[in-house]
Amino acid sequence: MKVFLLYSFLFLQSWTFSQVDNDRADTMHYKIVVLGSSTAAGTGPKKKKNTWVNRYRRYVKNLMPQAEVINLAVGGYTTYHLMPSDIKNPQDRQQADTLRNITTAIAENPDIIIVNLPSNDMAWGYSYEEQIQNFDTIVARAKMNNIPIWLCTTQPRNFEPERRTLQFNMKDSMERIYKGETIDFWTDFSMSDHSINPIYDAGDGVHMNDEAHAILFKIVAETVPLPILLPITSAETINALTKDDELVVVSPPHSEKGPCKLCRKKRREQRKLQRKKRRLERKQNRK
Repeated sequence: MKVFLLYSFLFLQSWTFSQVDNDRADTMHYKIVVLGSSTAAGTGPKKKKNTWVNRYRRYVKNLMPQAEVINLAVGGYTTYHLMPSDIKNPQDRQQADTLRNITTAIAENPDIIIVNLPSNDMAWGYSYEEQIQNFDTIVARAKMNNIPIWLCTTQPRNFEPERRTLQFNMKDSMERIYKGETIDFWTDFSMSDHSINPIYDAGDGVHMNDEAHAILFKIVAETVPLPILLPITSAETINALTKDDELVVVSPPHSEKGPCKLCRKKRREQRKLQRKKRRLERKQNRK
């Protein structure tokens, strides 16, 4: 009897916590800002809905309907474009875009910032030291404002062999320096010579195609933690959103249509447990 009551209590507790999570998810105002260049801006896929940021936006809003994913990325941007507005870059370098840089991202008061700068610094011939110094500044500004920031690594690009190696070394350095704060946009897409795997090449040796962006999205979704646990697991939602066809919509736990199937099932199980408990209590009273 005691064991049964203990399990009943634990079940009811887990149901209560799950219910709280569902209610929080429906009303949570969560904000993510994406900074970067062409990959984040959406160059490569034939359909805009297939870009990793658009997939990620649908994924986040599927979990938290009130959430926002703000995309400030612009094709061609380098680390210099993202520098703080109060810092003047060298005259022979691009100046910060005060509408789409780290200062603007912080002003949005986001919960997370994601930076995706695949290869433009290397294309301009900017040194390893310059890139790291700029990343250090960008990361420091986010942390000064207590905002978690994630850096996507460099991506493979069909440079000449020497520059491909430098691009790979930059990826390794980012993962070492910003350990636990990077998103690996290299490993799944690179050949042994550090060029883009042809099956993921959008056709220009620089950008990635629809299939690659589905994987990029999945990597981001699995790497960047979100604040809520739901009956609809992240894995199920990720799999739905990485399909090549139309988005498979997974209804929010409590939509206008009412509770989801899992919630209704849990409620049935809860009522069943309550009936069993009452029957046991009646038997005890007869004794």
